[in-house]
Amino acid sequence: MKIVTFIIGLLVSFSLMGQEITRGPFLQSARQDGLIIKWRSNAVQVFQLKYGLQESKLDSSKNITGFIDFEANLVGLSPATLYYYSITNSENKIVRGSFKTLPLASSTNKLSFVALGDCGTGTPAQKEVLKQVKNYYQDKPIDGMLLLGDNAYNFGFDREYQSNFFSVYQDDLLRKTVLWPTPGNHDYADRPWPNDFGERPDYFNIFKLPSEGESGGLTSNSEAYYSFDVGNVHFVSLDSYGQEDGQRMSNLLGKQAKWLQEDLTANKLEWTVVFFHHPPFSKGSHDSDKEQELIDIRTNLVPIFDKYGVDLVLTGHSHTYERSYLLNGFNGTEAEFDKEKHTISSSSAKYNQQENSCPYLKKDVGTVYMVAGTGGWVGGKSEGYPHDAMHFSDSDETGAVIIEVEDNVFTVKYLTSKGITLDNFVMVKSESTTENLSIACGETLTLKTNWSDNSLLKNYNPGLTTAPLFQDTLISISDTQGCLTQHFQVEVNQLPVPIANANSPILENQDLHLSSQASSDGILTWEGPNNFKSNEPNPTLKNVTTKEAGIYVLKEKIRGCVSETAIEVIINPVLKTETPLAMLIVSPNPSESRFKILFNPIKPATYNFQFYTLSGQLLYEETHDINSTAGFELAIDAQKIGINQRQIILKVSSESYNQSKLISTF
Repeated sequence: MKIVTFIIGLLVSFSLMGQEITRGPFLQSARQDGLIIKWRSNAVQVFQLKYGLQESKLDSSKNITGFIDFEANLVGLSPATLYYYSITNSENKIVRGSFKTLPLASSTNKLSFVALGDCGTGTPAQKEVLKQVKNYYQDKPIDGMLLLGDNAYNFGFDREYQSNFFSVYQDDLLRKTVLWPTPGNHDYADRPWPNDFGERPDYFNIFKLPSEGESGGLTSNSEAYYSFDVGNVHFVSLDSYGQEDGQRMSNLLGKQAKWLQEDLTANKLEWTVVFFHHPPFSKGSHDSDKEQELIDIRTNLVPIFDKYGVDLVLTGHSHTYERSYLLNGFNGTEAEFDKEKHTISSSSAKYNQQENSCPYLKKDVGTVYMVAGTGGWVGGKSEGYPHDAMHFSDSDETGAVIIEVEDNVFTVKYLTSKGITLDNFVMVKSESTTENLSIACGETLTLKTNWSDNSLLKNYNPGLTTAPLFQDTLISISDTQGCLTQHFQVEVNQLPVPIANANSPILENQDLHLSSQASSDGILTWEGPNNFKSNEPNPTLKNVTTKEAGIYVLKEKIRGCVSETAIEVIINPVLKTETPLAMLIVSPNPSESRFKILFNPIKPATYNFQFYTLSGQLLYEETHDINSTAGFELAIDAQKIGINQRQIILKVSSESYNQSKLISTF
């Protein structure tokens, strides 16, 4: 009975305490259609979670019941959308926050992430770094917060997470920024799991991570390692300390290494970031040439990063900041590093108008390795510091890593606790491209490069408005530093040909009517024989002579471009009346369509009447047996027999007779 009374008294006493949210809320496992909100309270109670698109109008709600740890999974939301939420307890105490759902994989909008390594120290330096992160972002949303391991010193216990992590970050970051952690050795209390203590590290009880591929990437079936997609960036979080079936991440036969390769194979996004705790290259407080964990990672996993073109490998553990060149094909010791052989580019990639500072121009291969175990403290150098593969190293300044991505531009900054950007680099993909464009002749063209609207390169965004273009042109535009180039192949479409007509052929002393039809809004002009010129589209020439016969050119002009066509005008002279005594008479000649042939043969015979073009092509023929010399008359319908030539030749022949005559038709 006493025991029962004690338990009841304990529960009553606990429930009478102030009902407070003691941890969080914090955001987990974001998706395109929702996410998980977690928090902790000190009492059994029912919370009301409200959320909506306006902070003043939270029109969706759900009740969450639990004890100590609470979790709400929101579903059915819109991608890339900012939502506001509030959590209210039974005493009407309200905690507010906001979140943004993940964008579609096709999105190329600007993204920004902050990464903190070895941050959970509880030191003033940790809070100074946080202060500068807040100053950097002001009130702008952050698309994700990456933890690089050793998130709560010294043993990763729940109480250490509370004092050294949640109490530091929850008000300023965690209520409105999705958290994506990875464990370090201190999160495992420097004890492999499973271990003799039989206790799973508190890390796995605190966080709810996307082990089933719900945030993008491949299902891992483990919250120790997972992947997720944010817009056009694929992130992979690995566990470099824990064991699965007795094998660590660096064992290529282990589940994690196999999953990593399958995940990277399936990934089709433009950018890939892999983050974990132990660095493959470092000469800071840890030495990647001497510590077996680091040697195994460097030896076995770096070739995988090379193979799949990982863009950035982000780590902690070593309490220094180190940033490599753009490397490929190097997984050896510092002494084996060959700058000429192992770097895709030796540029600083700072893109700051200084010599040798062009961005890394990446096509398929090349990885930057970054060590940033400086979120809570800094210091320590190993023999050989700085590592020869590192372009920049610092062992004095605590700080955070800022990753910003927009379309095909990827930038990384190291922001110190003093608010100084101590280091940065820029990487650009597919910058040297040729864009095919088409314009009408004489038009101007305003060109923008594929980086000119990119806010990450706003100081290097030359555009160009061309002069009027009259022929196909290749235009190349470079940035102000001469690092980036884009080509534009401009096809200039010439003006369509105008249509010209005339009432040709005609006879002398008749009127010549020229007519035209413009292809656009251009100005039409005519030029022709006998110094003829006209600005009228449909001019008429009165009482023409044969001097006006010939080629007439119609020109159309617009925006400085000229298109032209030509027609031939035939003006037939009026022939003299043919003598009735002639043996072969054609009347009338010229003829519009119908004419007569009067033939006075010398003797009776069979005669062929053949009609040819001027080039000798036979058009039509008739054969007649003429038995008298008194005269033979033949009527011809030129249209009916298909004679549509302007001039034809009549040939009359027999065994003893052969005569030709030119006939004009119109």
